[in-house]
Amino acid sequence: MNDTCYPCDCYDVGSHGRSCNTSTGQCHCRSGVIGRRCDMCASRSAEVTLNGCEVVYDACPRSFHSGIWWNRTPFGSLARQSCPRRANGIAVRLCNGSADGWLEPDLSDCTSDAFVNLKSQVCTSDILSRAVLI
Repeated sequence: MNDTCYPCDCYDVGSHGRSCNTSTGQCHCRSGVIGRRCDMCASRSAEVTLNGCEVVYDACPRSFHSGIWWNRTPFGSLARQSCPRRANGIAVRLCNGSADGWLEPDLSDCTSDAFVNLKSQVCTSDILSRAVLI
């Protein structure tokens, strides 16, 4: 038996409301929509809409991956989004024009808030050290 509790956190567009199963956290999904939060489609070429999952023929569909909502993007284009929560920078993801669709996102420019704070403390410390030496 799993004693983990999950918040509902249902995706408004993909679910039939904000309530969920109190044991599993599974939201009540629209037709064809999957995922605990009702935020995915089984088909890589479909996106979650108020009507359920709908296939997109001329672009990579809007989707949630790596903590980021990626907007619908034309084939052959690079999508740019802010990094996920508690990180700074820009994440990028290529919408490949072949059957691959979305490629894995590049989060190499995403820096955690904790690291950004640490870096600013180190830089401030370095400036103070140089000021004392002068």
